[in-house]
Amino acid sequence: MRKSLLADLTQSITEMSADNKTFDNMIETIGKTYGDPATKVPRLELANLCFKISTAISRNSGPDAPRKVLLFAIKGLRSLGFSVEVNNFSNEEQTFNPCIISRWGVVTGQVLEALFFLAETSAEWHEYMCTAYQILLGMPYSEQMSRSRKIASRK
Repeated sequence: MRKSLLADLTQSITEMSADNKTFDNMIETIGKTYGDPATKVPRLELANLCFKISTAISRNSGPDAPRKVLLFAIKGLRSLGFSVEVNNFSNEEQTFNPCIISRWGVVTGQVLEALFFLAETSAEWHEYMCTAYQILLGMPYSEQMSRSRKIASRK
């Protein structure tokens, strides 16, 4: 059942044939197919799809897009076992204040990519991105690396 739900979600993302509410419902339904919480059984495929939804929404210039991008990125983190507490979304600042990662989950390249995006929205997210960078790559993050990353991504 989970495989067919994941396939349906993947197709919906590819075609962008669903709205955000439908994506939410599909993610929730898939999450219920697991017997254990994400802190014990990370949902790698589901996290991947959440990050893809977040990326797809980021291309939308609608007024609510930044909030939805953040929400789906956080869903991706949570599906990997992260405990993320967020309050008070501010449309003007396009950030959640405050944000707290009280428990870290599986740190993957996609997590780092999501945190790179989130780091642009607040100092807290930037600190989490630096921590994830060090966990994943084994060296401290520096702003020089960020400039190199931005130049490489433009090519």
